Amino acid sequence: MADETFWERVISEEKGLVIREDRGAVSYISLNRPRSGNSLSLTTIDELTRHLLDLRRQPSIAVIVLTGVGKRIFCAGHDLTEFDEETDPEFFKTVSTRCSAMMQAMRHQPQIIIASVEDGPPPPVASW
Repeated sequence: MADETFWERVISEEKGLVIREDRGAVSYISLNRPRSGNSLSLTTIDELTRHLLDLRRQPSIAVIVLTGVGKRIFCAGHDLTEFDEETDPEFFKTVSTRCSAMMQAMRHQPQIIIASVEDGPPPPVASW
């Protein structure tokens, strides 16, 4: 697989950290941080949660497809660079609280959520 070109990265980055496109009864949500493996920064977590909460109020959407921009990684997990210089315990509490809110939003979403992951092993199954 070829790496993204410079212009593909520029265009992608201008669209925001989380891109949402509704087509009929399907909402496509893309994590848009390909240069960092689509890792979840605190801002990305907040944007994703906001989209999920908004979609709860849209009965015309039946399915959410969650994917990552780029050709390498769906989602590398938390953006650990945010933790590098951090020493304030409140920051870690905030990250934990907001990440939990995002996961709870997914769990209680009225729509079916499908992760679109390419070229890799299946993700581990979470038990709710």
